[in-house]
Amino acid sequence: MSEVKEITFEKNNTSFQVKHKDRGKKSSNIYWRDQMYENSLRALTRANIKINQEARENLKQVSVEYGKIMANKEMISITDSLTGVLNREGFKEGLRPIMKLSERYGFAITMVGLDAYNFKKFNDQNGHPEGDRFLIRMTQTVKNSIRKFDIFSRFGGDEFNLFLPLADSNKAGIVMKKVTANIGKLVENEFAGSGLRMDYGIYQWNRKENIESFIKKCDQKLYEVKGQNE
Repeated sequence: MSEVKEITFEKNNTSFQVKHKDRGKKSSNIYWRDQMYENSLRALTRANIKINQEARENLKQVSVEYGKIMANKEMISITDSLTGVLNREGFKEGLRPIMKLSERYGFAITMVGLDAYNFKKFNDQNGHPEGDRFLIRMTQTVKNSIRKFDIFSRFGGDEFNLFLPLADSNKAGIVMKKVTANIGKLVENEFAGSGLRMDYGIYQWNRKENIESFIKKCDQKLYEVKGQNE
């Protein structure tokens, strides 16, 4: 079996569609199943990528099996009830299969930890409903600023994580400039004078760490940035 030696993408090739064979009823709580995961597989198989047939079949199989898991009604909730994005457990479920593919085929994956600066003070001064509104609007802004197959999640409170498949730390930095610029516009238009902003730390996976270590290293990057910005 030949190994994958190179992965490249055509410019602006970020819009993909995949039909899923699961005929079960779709849930808004797992909206990202088709939009993120299956689209990421289409990105790997239809973009300008050097990949063999066995790899293609493996990608398809992962998509089918993961779709079945997400459709299981008895599965413990994996979404955050306030924002509708993945919670910590859902985030890890989304990472695991892509980490395995990255380890095998060599494409870069990067994680970004995000924290809402000044959120606690804003929440105390303006009340929880207004604090919740910011978290919801911020989440919508981030989702509109990233690719369909990126994974955005809320770990709790004002702490969020963003997983970027097929992106190294440099590309993640470009993505986050766009994200923070759009959040800045949101704050200016709807939360003027609040002092709110999103701090973030970027960490690219080295393919040797397990998922918990990956998340921990990303958290450390975020804490370093927060310490510098205070």
